[in-house]
Amino acid sequence: MKLNVCNIPYRCNSITDDGLAALANGCKKIKLLNLCYCNKITDGGLGHLASLEELTNLELRCLVRITGIGISSIAIGCKSLIELDLKRCYSVDDAGLWALARYALNLRQLTISYCQVTGLGLCHLLSSLRCLQDIKMVHLSWVSIEGFEMALRAACGRLKKLKMLIGLKTVLSPELLQMLQACGCRIRWVNKPLVYKDC
Repeated sequence: MKLNVCNIPYRCNSITDDGLAALANGCKKIKLLNLCYCNKITDGGLGHLASLEELTNLELRCLVRITGIGISSIAIGCKSLIELDLKRCYSVDDAGLWALARYALNLRQLTISYCQVTGLGLCHLLSSLRCLQDIKMVHLSWVSIEGFEMALRAACGRLKKLKMLIGLKTVLSPELLQMLQACGCRIRWVNKPLVYKDC
């Protein structure tokens, strides 16, 4: 089947890992796939998607059953991936970031807000992904101020867009923020309460 774009209906609860296996088997040329809020999907389902070598855009927002294991499968298999949305994938941790840092070398846009990543994972990611231009990282509760500082310094000069909590504006080094902006990075500060939604 020559399907290039697949948008699963919003908050569809009927898509399972078996459905993803069928999709991956029948739609090898798919480029854009939106699975946001399809909360029955697990790491096993993402393993099936790893065969989609032409996939460029993948939205996995609020898939609460996936972990770094599933993200590793995606990173290793989907070599063409340019955009990845992992917002509110609460169980995605550093293992997923390390895999992205090693294999997802074409990644340009990434959302990891609310993920369980640490400063070490974030720093490794931002120092490794040379194509990354846009990252959204709101409510990374496991990342310290020093972790943010090191990660952002590692990516300075490459980032064009950055989304973070406004509370960081007063605690991050003014010199770092000036350096980011001087290098052409547009920082979007947001004021969002920490609320863990039941996806």
